[in-house]
Amino acid sequence: MPRDRESHLRFFDGIFGEFPECECLYFDLVPGDHWFSELLREDRELRKRYVIHSPFGVRRWHLLRIEGSFEDYLGRLRSKTRYSLRKSVRKMEELGRPLRLERVKRPDQVPRFLETAVEVSRKSWQHRELGQRVSDSETAMRKAADLVERGLLWAYLLFSGEEPCAFSIAHQYRGVVNAQEMGYHQDFAAYSPGKVLLYLIIKDLHAEESVTLLNFGMGDAEYKRWFADIERTESSWLLMRRSLRNRLLTRSHAAFDGAVGLAKRIVRR
Repeated sequence: MPRDRESHLRFFDGIFGEFPECECLYFDLVPGDHWFSELLREDRELRKRYVIHSPFGVRRWHLLRIEGSFEDYLGRLRSKTRYSLRKSVRKMEELGRPLRLERVKRPDQVPRFLETAVEVSRKSWQHRELGQRVSDSETAMRKAADLVERGLLWAYLLFSGEEPCAFSIAHQYRGVVNAQEMGYHQDFAAYSPGKVLLYLIIKDLHAEESVTLLNFGMGDAEYKRWFADIERTESSWLLMRRSLRNRLLTRSHAAFDGAVGLAKRIVRR
């Protein structure tokens, strides 16, 4: 569509006019620097006609360009970060068992990977806080094998000797690797296995000519800032019919969200 307000106003009016039962339009993952984001945030005429609400606020994404050699990448890191990562690798190696990174490249490797990932996941903090995150059911294995065969699923296991200590699941499309799930065995927590796993994965990705970008996924975290060299923001938006009910809904949600944020700040103190 043309990048102008009038075209979009006519488009939105047309949808709500054609579908009287429709209460809102949902726009997911609108980049913060996109012109449409500015339209939703600031256009007065749009806000006169509709109730506009961003239910989750601004969310951050961290990404890493995969270019040049792995040594080139390390050279771009701050010396303190580079030292800390290498120290974490050495600490795990000093356990007296060799570190080994395995990537699933064939469908027949999927059953072992998922069974091992489930084993590690059950001993991770994510499982304790969020419940089961990985499945080794027949359906999950069948789907994963299909994705591996088409080159869409990239999965890694990190071993300390013969003991699995961390896993990573990502999807790859057109050179972009999108992180989906990661976990590590809590018995190895003192050795930063998550950082070591990412360090070795990034090294592996630099050996793949087809990979151009690693997307660490939604959310801001210290480890993402360590590894990434691109930061972006995005928001999701609801464009709703202008009614008292919808105004109350958005205000109630904003108030509840603010109360949750305040409670979290108090707990952190």
